[in-house]
Order: sequence, then C-alpha cells, then structure tokens
Amino acid sequence: MPPDHARRGLMLCRCNIWPAAAMALLLAAALTGAMPHAAAGAQPQAQAQPQRQPQAQAQAQDHGQDDVRDLRRPQTAVRVDYSEARQAFVEAERWVRDGAVSEPARPIWVRGVIGVRVDLRWAGMPAGPRMGFGEAYADGDEESVVNLARLVQQATDDAILRMERAYRRAMESPDRPEDGLLSAEQLGARMLLELQVGRGGEAIRMDVGEDANAIFHKWAVGYHGLRLIREGDDGPARTAVMWPATALAGNLGPESQLYRLMADADYDVADGPQIRKQIERIGQLQGPRLERFAIIHVVRPSRTSPITQLVRGNRPVRPADREVDMPTLAAMGQRMASHLVNRQRRDGSFAGTYEPSRDNEPAAASPGDTALALYALVRRLEWISRH
Repeated sequence: MPPDHARRGLMLCRCNIWPAAAMALLLAAALTGAMPHAAAGAQPQAQAQPQRQPQAQAQAQDHGQDDVRDLRRPQTAVRVDYSEARQAFVEAERWVRDGAVSEPARPIWVRGVIGVRVDLRWAGMPAGPRMGFGEAYADGDEESVVNLARLVQQATDDAILRMERAYRRAMESPDRPEDGLLSAEQLGARMLLELQVGRGGEAIRMDVGEDANAIFHKWAVGYHGLRLIREGDDGPARTAVMWPATALAGNLGPESQLYRLMADADYDVADGPQIRKQIERIGQLQGPRLERFAIIHVVRPSRTSPITQLVRGNRPVRPADREVDMPTLAAMGQRMASHLVNRQRRDGSFAGTYEPSRDNEPAAASPGDTALALYALVRRLEWISRH
C-alpha cells in the first residue's frame, strides 16, 4: 500500500524519529552550555528516451558549435561539486521558463560525472506530480573531462518535451479546464526543477559463494544511485540506471530497485531462480556489473525559495565553518521537538517510524526509544522555561 504524504515526507528527508530524538538531546545539551559544538544532520543546505533528436543538440550540430567546443576541451578540469551543479541548474531553470532550450549554455568543464537527471514537477504542492524528466550520460571513464552544461542541456530538452506531451494528454480529458491550452512558456512558469548529478562510481562485487541477499547491504537507499551493465553476447552492452531521489519518491526498496534495473537490462525477472543466479554473479566473470554512485541533488523547494542542495546522511560541522550559531541551534531544536510531539499519541506512546530500506513500519516505538524521546522533550521544556 503506498505511503501517505507524511510518510513520504519522512522518506524524502531521510528523517528517522530516533536519530531525531538523539539530535534533540544533543541540541538541548548544546543550548544549556553542556556541549560546545554540534553536528548537522540530514538537513537541506542555503526512462525511455524520446524518439526525436533534442532541439539544442540539433541546433549545435547545424552550426558546428559542438565540434568547436570539443576542440576547446581542456586536458584537465576540477572534479564536479555543488558550485558547478548549481551553475548548470540556473541555466536549466532559464530554459524551462523559456519553454525550450533557446541557446546553448557556456561550457562547464568537470571531471567525475556519470550522468545527470532533470525532473519537472508542478509547483505549489508538496511532492507535486512529475510532468517530465530527462537523462543524459557522459562518455568515457570518471577521469574524462566532460561538459556538464551540455549534459544538463540535453536532459532539460528531453524533460520539456515530455512535459509538453503529458500536458497535451491531460488536456484530451473531458474534465480539462476551459481557459485554453497553456503555451510552453506558461507551462514552464508553473514547474519546479530538480537536478541530480551522478558522480563517483564504485563497483559492487559479490564474493564467490556469497548469498544473493547480501547484495542488498552493499549500498545505502536514498544516498547511492545504481548503474547495472549487462555485456551483450553479440551486440553493445545494455545499461540501466536507478537515481536515488527518484527511487525514494517512488517508494522503491533495495529489492525493488535491483529487480527494476535487471528488467531494464532485459533480464527475465519472472524467472526467480535465474535472477538469483545472476545476482550471485554480479561483479564476477561474465556476470552483470553493478556500480553505486553518489549524487549532487539541487532543487528549488518553491518558486520563492533559494536554490538548495539536499544532503542525505550526517555531515560534520566544524566550529571554524561558523555554519551553526545559537539562533540556528534554537531553530533546529524547535523543529526536532515539534517532530517528536507530532509523533506522540494520546496515551503518551510514540508511533513507530517507517523504515524504507526494510519496507517495515513498527506499530509503536520501543520502550527505550520512547524514554529517549520523552527525555529530549523534557530537556527542551526546561530550556524554554529558562529563556
């Protein structure tokens, strides 16, 4: 059964009540002067391709611009990071507002890029429906210098095309609005853009004799993306990619992710014994290759919000960074406390927290976790009474 909006919100943010409870304890201690420094948790920081050739790529080929840019390709470049991804994000937003890739962007030369994915969603609603997406992948190995702007340009053009097709299909419904069709520019103004930049591929291997279930512990759901490569017997290799933010939005656990990858690589997933045999051969001779990779996830949460990088997992904060001051700690403590209060039931117990990696939702929190959450709330109330 699909999760409700509250559960999906927890999944997308990788929130968990008990790490949140522990963080609330630490914040309470910091606010009372018992701890000089703090660690920042998972907080935001301030499939088939279309048949036609992407518009921007065709324009560049017509004018010979791609050839010129390839001649200017540097021998080396910086490894891709948030600053480069943000620069490409700004260009992609401009194209979406224009309703088309109106002109090529200036090159952004980087190393370490696997590929990019662009998603377009309706603005004005949490986890709004996806209207279009596009993907583009880099040639060569991780050390190859690639033009990140061109990859994002191709993916954005595909996403705009799919957005227009989805809108036209929706307008064929009898329930369509009567105020006429929106133009591509008007549609683009109603979209929010998400950009995932894949980087840092790492091979996943199964040891000889290792149980097939061990594969599901070799990557972190929501943090790692996956790329499956099946070498062709008499043709090119088939590649399937699973993007981590997309998997979370689709509520796909580890097993579902891997089976979808194998289906996309033309394995017969209905043949259970055969699929299990192929999983056991991952990373071995004549077996499929599986890689995990990290992403740079850039979004604008709302049309009036700043561009934000979403970070999953914990990120240590050094005192010299000056990223966390006392007002920031107070705001974090308030959010943590509100989260715990919202999870508390009328009888004083706390609801269990959905675990997307295991597809498990305990009926209620354990006594130890309940005591930890209550203690954190008591410390928070004590701090409020003194301030």
